[in-house]
Amino acid sequence: MTCTIERLTSWEQVLAEALNTVGVLEVKKSPSSDWKKKILLARHSPIRALEFRIRLVGIRYWVSVHLCRHSIGITHYVRSQRDDRNPARTLSRDGLPQSALVNHDLVLNAESIINISKKRLCMQASKETREVWQAVVEELKRIGEVELASFCKPECWWCGNECPEMRPCGMCPPKTMPEV
Repeated sequence: MTCTIERLTSWEQVLAEALNTVGVLEVKKSPSSDWKKKILLARHSPIRALEFRIRLVGIRYWVSVHLCRHSIGITHYVRSQRDDRNPARTLSRDGLPQSALVNHDLVLNAESIINISKKRLCMQASKETREVWQAVVEELKRIGEVELASFCKPECWWCGNECPEMRPCGMCPPKTMPEV
């Protein structure tokens, strides 16, 4: 499997949108690393202006299905298994195993990357899906998106080391339910 990430928009655009929300129309600087961390932690709406294309080549079909479950702030482009689109293939798509390899592109924003990380880095996610998403996080670091990568954490991290899952993995205590 290979993972490549292309940044489609800039942090300057995120800063411009954030400043616009407080009435500042002229941006005179680039955002600092500290500012990036603060806006990512707060998860304010301008982080949706930071967009990426993630290309995953050669992932299992069923891992691709796990990623397709995420639908907010993201568009998926998965290699078709249609027989008429793959004339050189010897098996019909009806005969392909779930482990058949596909290519999967995701066009998504920073908030979506954080949200996918919450579920796909959780120990309740399949090992193979965690490995694919961890490769995405590592590639974010490699292309210089270290602030964003630092917030790619499982849900329990965001919940104060309490697990909100219906069937906790045991790494953290279950989240306590509020009184009704």
